[in-house]
Amino acid sequence: MDSFKAYLLRDLYKDVEKLGDRFAEVEPLIDWEAFTPIIRDLYDNKTPQGGRPNVDEVVMVKMLVLQAWYGLSDPELERRRAPDDFMITYVDEKDQKVGIKFKKSVYQALPLHFWMFNRTIEHLQTAKEFVPLGAAVRPPYIKGSVEQAIWMKPFPTGSSEYRVSSFTCDILLLVGLIEYVYARNPESGKRVQGARWKGGPTSPPPCPPPELITPRQAFLRKHRSAIQSWIRENEAQVVEARNRYNWKGMSTLERVDERNRVSRAIINSRIRNRGAVDLETLDEVMAWGGFGRFPDRDAERVLEITSRALRLLDQWKIEQAAFSLLSVHGVGIARATKVLGLSDQETLAIYDSRVGYALRTLKHQGKRLIHIPPSRTSGRTGDIGMSNRVWAQDYQKLTWILEAFREYLGPRNIHFRLADVEMAVFMLGQ
Repeated sequence: MDSFKAYLLRDLYKDVEKLGDRFAEVEPLIDWEAFTPIIRDLYDNKTPQGGRPNVDEVVMVKMLVLQAWYGLSDPELERRRAPDDFMITYVDEKDQKVGIKFKKSVYQALPLHFWMFNRTIEHLQTAKEFVPLGAAVRPPYIKGSVEQAIWMKPFPTGSSEYRVSSFTCDILLLVGLIEYVYARNPESGKRVQGARWKGGPTSPPPCPPPELITPRQAFLRKHRSAIQSWIRENEAQVVEARNRYNWKGMSTLERVDERNRVSRAIINSRIRNRGAVDLETLDEVMAWGGFGRFPDRDAERVLEITSRALRLLDQWKIEQAAFSLLSVHGVGIARATKVLGLSDQETLAIYDSRVGYALRTLKHQGKRLIHIPPSRTSGRTGDIGMSNRVWAQDYQKLTWILEAFREYLGPRNIHFRLADVEMAVFMLGQ
């Protein structure tokens, strides 16, 4: 893929990272799932042979809300629709691939290689008119479809167990190079979705702005070798440790159930309190973590603080969210991240002394990647004198490290939430 196309993808990824949740303000006020049975009955391609997956029912309702808010036409609404079934996780120019993650699946999506985008673009540019996407995972493909063009032999990497045309086209749609259209399949006579090339600049900018490299990308590029070496050496112990996760004499199942119960309590509290977490729920979280009660006893101030912190978290500003909670007198990084980590166990984790201690051997040029939070037991020596800003930055780094661990384990059919990876590391820090 030429540098301009790569630039477009990086620019898109940057924008996606900064978007956050535009519905954060109204999310707790509306039961979106109540619309699901109403919208579901409108779909008619529910069989395994049905084509491209339907737009999620909740996403459809939210799109209509956006249309009403901003006065968008139907074509403009479709153009602005972000992919509803997956998200972009990284753009790697060195290895020429784009990482994606399915939003509603535990399965790890395989990466999209730049050559797949090349073939999609070349095929659409050549056709100049409607081209069907293609629904088949393997031959026979729809004649002239994007999927067929991508998998014309020879191709640089092995075949795939999933369709890629819908994902490459969704991404090209977002950068404004194509548009979606519907027409009749000449072979079957059925109405199918396709794409049409819109065009765009053909020459690269003189120098892509260096700020397009996100902090996450910069951190992982610098430390990827050390992170992969650590997980490679400890893979068996990590898997075994997750399977024996326990604390305070509970069995693994009991401890995980209790953790999930507290996580649900945080989510329910946010629904009741317009995105905030009330003092009663915070006390429950602290008791679960062995801390007694939440330090700040002013119920109204607690709602204000947690609303601000979790709003930042909804925008994926992890460091800022942690720093916001650390501003509360008596709240350290372990307390703060129990609230943050349990609010979304799919993508977040807890950062306490045992997790930090387990990763004490994860180093780059002899220096530990993250500090060890102070411990209440004598067996683990923690780092003291660190500022709240350093602890908040380290929590962001921990999230990136655990994400890299999970990405390493995914192709080995070990499908963990980020919380599961953290539980395993927690057990290694005994």
